[in-house]
Amino acid sequence: MLERFTERARRVLVLATEEARSRRHETVGPEHLLIGILQAGGDFAVHSLAQLGVSPDTLRAEAERVLGETPGSATGHGGSLCG
Repeated sequence: MLERFTERARRVLVLATEEARSRRHETVGPEHLLIGILQAGGDFAVHSLAQLGVSPDTLRAEAERVLGETPGSATGHGGSLCG
């Protein structure tokens, strides 16, 4: 199934899955994907965030904060970066 994605996209998915598992979350949520994107790095993500006036470090800290508020699930009890 993952073969339809680019190598970079597959890397982001692997990193997001590892992030969710390390937190014992049952699902991979948008916060995990965001952390995966930031961990994978790349000029496109950093440039896009800069164009929006967002620091990658600030965004990661916010994702970490949201994930820290939601034990067991990325969207279980607390906030979400998507809503």
